[in-house]
Amino acid sequence: MSFSIKCLKAEHGDAFIITVGQSDDLHYIVVDGGPSSKFCKEDVVDKLKAIPFVDLLVLTHFDDDHIAGLLAYMEAYNDAAMPVREVWANCSREIHVHTSSDISYSQANTLDEYLNTFCAKQELIRKNNINNALPKIDLGYCKIQVLSPTPAALQTNLNRYICTNATIASKRVDNDREISLKELSMREHKEPVDGDDIINRSSIAFLLEAEGKTVLMMGDADPWIVYHKLVDLGYSETAPLKADLMKVSHHGSRNNTCMQLLNILDCNKFLFSTNGGFGNSYHPDRETLAKLLISAKRKEGSQVCLFFNYPKETIERRTGILLTEKELQDYNCIVNDDVDTILIS
Repeated sequence: MSFSIKCLKAEHGDAFIITVGQSDDLHYIVVDGGPSSKFCKEDVVDKLKAIPFVDLLVLTHFDDDHIAGLLAYMEAYNDAAMPVREVWANCSREIHVHTSSDISYSQANTLDEYLNTFCAKQELIRKNNINNALPKIDLGYCKIQVLSPTPAALQTNLNRYICTNATIASKRVDNDREISLKELSMREHKEPVDGDDIINRSSIAFLLEAEGKTVLMMGDADPWIVYHKLVDLGYSETAPLKADLMKVSHHGSRNNTCMQLLNILDCNKFLFSTNGGFGNSYHPDRETLAKLLISAKRKEGSQVCLFFNYPKETIERRTGILLTEKELQDYNCIVNDDVDTILIS
């Protein structure tokens, strides 16, 4: 039996290939495709084209660092059938808003046009209203429970976007290096309203169950949306969700991990997809690491494993030191960096 996640080097973005099944009956799920840099697109396309057949392709949301590689992949099959059975992509041709290099509604429209073309010439299942009101989906080889977005957040995202301030972010990262993990873990973030950070509030997040294991794929999702959905599903601090791995939301941004979610999650393995960030982003945040290490559901003395798809030195050239050797020892934490593939066991 096989259940693994291949972590593509998608620079500051996300791109994963999930493999499940028996050696003679493998199934492949692709989640996102990384940003629009030439090297990244070429590398992602090469690795995706090496898959004999993609059972499910998921675009979590519109951001350039998730969608661009998928566009390049589809373009490579422009004159032929694309070896994909099903696509989840919440894009719409009815979007008429200003775009930026980070928030790429125009790319979503291009993806939509590609999908229309493929649907016209091959049997392709296309779903563009993926939200957490859906019941658990049984694909045969795995089961998927969508946790984000809410229908309301998805609708809001079709019309608006939000900008951030790079200078403020840079100063905060510098200051946080001087603050203890304990203090950082106690920072509280208010639950956002529907008009806040709408791109990430529309991101698809889901639980994937296969081979008796569970993985939480967070995309860039708002943690509060995921938290409320898990509570609706019956999880709590006394009955936490047991997950074998969590792909941390938004490359480890402090705004996308809250203690309320971690406190109903029993998980000690966490995956980060980032090379340290780009533009106004510095990922992962120390505050996020602090919350992961100090959350209430972490069993006393249990080891926490952090997985990074880039060398730690590469990430820390941008972020500065994330965790000191003493902090790693004090919180029984090990770092696995430059990871290519994680076996879910």
